[in-house]
Amino acid sequence: MDISKTRMSRHVAKMEREIQEIFLDHTKWLKSNGGEGIQADLCEANLNGLDLSELNLSAALFSYSLLKDADMTGSNFLMADFCFADLRGAKMKGADLRGAKLQRANLGHANLAGARFDGVNIGQGGGGLWPANLEFAKLRGANLGSGLINSDRR
Repeated sequence: MDISKTRMSRHVAKMEREIQEIFLDHTKWLKSNGGEGIQADLCEANLNGLDLSELNLSAALFSYSLLKDADMTGSNFLMADFCFADLRGAKMKGADLRGAKLQRANLGHANLAGARFDGVNIGQGGGGLWPANLEFAKLRGANLGSGLINSDRR
């Protein structure tokens, strides 16, 4: 069996740079509009159970990441990419997910109470709204603040 093209997660302890350094570089990148620092690329990273609360990780890349049971309470993920991410049981209460890409993300049993998924204004002069995308996202058992989603539908 050839598994050479299999996607394997990168554990935080085995990443090339420390997670705190990645967050600091991302903050510089955000504050300088990309002129300094480095955009946080946490694609395929194993961040299960990590405390990511109250951080500004707007436009960060989390596709295919493992974020099961992570605490993301009150964080800013404006325009972040969570495509195919495993967010089961994540605590995302009050998180700003405006314009975030969550296609095929697994948000089962996640606490999304008070999270924002509405559109974000893009461009000068009324460029329009960029909505959050939850196409084919799994929301079974997720807390959206007004009750749980218990449907068998994705």
